[in-house]
Amino acid sequence: MNSNEIKIIGVGGGAHNVLISISLNAIENVDYIDCNTDNNSLKNSQLENKLQIGVAMTKGIGANGNVELGRLSAIESKDQIEQLFDKNSKTAIFIAALGGGTGTGATPVMVEIAKERGLFTIVITLIPFEFEGETRYKTAQKAVAELQKKADFILVIDNNKIRQAFGNFGLKSGFGKADRAIGQFIKMLIPTYSSQIGSIGIKNILGKIQQGSSVFFGFGEAEGKFRDRKAIEDVLKNALSDRDDIDGVQHVFLHISFGDTLISNDEIAQINNSVLQNAGSNATIIISSDYNSSLGDSLSVVLIAY
Repeated sequence: MNSNEIKIIGVGGGAHNVLISISLNAIENVDYIDCNTDNNSLKNSQLENKLQIGVAMTKGIGANGNVELGRLSAIESKDQIEQLFDKNSKTAIFIAALGGGTGTGATPVMVEIAKERGLFTIVITLIPFEFEGETRYKTAQKAVAELQKKADFILVIDNNKIRQAFGNFGLKSGFGKADRAIGQFIKMLIPTYSSQIGSIGIKNILGKIQQGSSVFFGFGEAEGKFRDRKAIEDVLKNALSDRDDIDGVQHVFLHISFGDTLISNDEIAQINNSVLQNAGSNATIIISSDYNSSLGDSLSVVLIAY
């Protein structure tokens, strides 16, 4: 396996599509690792780096919604998990859809192993839809509480918020937008794309967030005339996390992606001013950006604030 400083690990079947989407988003200088108890899922994965956990425990057929089986699978495979984090590794970003077996049970164990190896740990979680049932939702919330105690930073994305924000786009398109939002958030943390944030350091940014603090996470895209205004308006009204607005936040981190129509200073100023109007004049804003040829005339903005 390659040895970059940042490892992005999808844990369980629910994280697979997100991980694949991010890997196609031209994020460089990271290692992508598909981790699962389901051998068939891993066989069909197009990613180069794969880790099957709990081979003896699950016989390769998955955890089938059993959280304890997912946890025991990670414990069984501790040695293999440790090997993911060599001496060059500095940050582990885990992606997990909570409420099922592997992602819910294995992720907390894997976070602990990464921290034991000295890595800064970030967890991006997806909370189930309401229509998936109360049991699955409560299981996910319990896992979030556990991960908040173990990880250095956790971003909780609510599938119900994705549905509210992008439901009219259709299932594939709506989740595609959410995947791009996660991809841009990760780009924000990588020095290659964000020299300003890179010089400050991931730990100094996300490490400031108090355990249990409410974090705003939003995403917007627009094209054509007034694309800057439309994009930031979408960001501010389409919260994908538990916090619904940025009123009174102290720290704001923006990442802007643009295509062949380059972003102008006026557009950056418009986005910045809109954020200040909603957050308040005491907010500190850090902006990063990158070029993405697939966007064409479009502009996409991701914002995290606390």
